[in-house]
Amino acid sequence: MVKIARVGDVRRVVTAERADGSSYVAIDGPPVRIWGNIAALWATENGRSVLPLRGAADDMTPGLATMFGAPGETRVGVLLFPPEGDPPPEGDSLDITLRPTGKTAGAGWHATYSYDYLFIVSGELWMFLDEEEVLLKAGDVVVQGGVNHAWRNKGNVPCLMYSVTLGVPESS
Repeated sequence: MVKIARVGDVRRVVTAERADGSSYVAIDGPPVRIWGNIAALWATENGRSVLPLRGAADDMTPGLATMFGAPGETRVGVLLFPPEGDPPPEGDSLDITLRPTGKTAGAGWHATYSYDYLFIVSGELWMFLDEEEVLLKAGDVVVQGGVNHAWRNKGNVPCLMYSVTLGVPESS
């Protein structure tokens, strides 16, 4: 079982290639950009991301303002949802450009300009949609494309979720 007490405990291992073509580990350590219970693990940005990775200088996560990129950009992250009633971890606030949508509004409800690929690693998490609720457990994968939703951990242990998001343009 995965035991992560806070997102800063996650180990980030990033490989790169030297000028002579040999591969090596360029980064091996904790995330450097954390917003409370969310940490950025990697990001690509249009016009700046190239292959192969050459080293730690290619790491765009320290300067990120959000976990959601512009169209064509990606973000990889980790989220830790404490049980309801537990105080949230302290940290910087996360800037999210929300897509106005859905019948339900209120605390925690949101939709983003992204495709989100979400992987439940440990614990359980409830996904709330306008018309239903879904219990997610370790091993479940969610593919979400800009729909209105909210998350709640009704259990008594934290839920660890990894995410890959792809920024997409707004439909016309």
